[in-house]
Amino acid sequence: MKKSILLLFFFILQSAFGQNSFKTIVKDEKSREPLIGTNVFFDSLKIGGSTDTYGKVEILNIPNGTFTITFSYIGYKP
Repeated sequence: MKKSILLLFFFILQSAFGQNSFKTIVKDEKSREPLIGTNVFFDSLKIGGSTDTYGKVEILNIPNGTFTITFSYIGYKP
């Protein structure tokens, strides 16, 4: 019984750490000011987020792999 509970615990622990997160700060290249409200989108995963007042964004639950990320903000090229 103890072995099966321990094995189940490790399986659950593995699942909890099987996902990744993406954190970044988006700033203007010239002024270095944070870009508030920049949209950050993982095209193939159909998930994304927007930057806060400090230009920060965090996107959770990203599976392992290589993905294309699109950053968009009015007045800037994607």
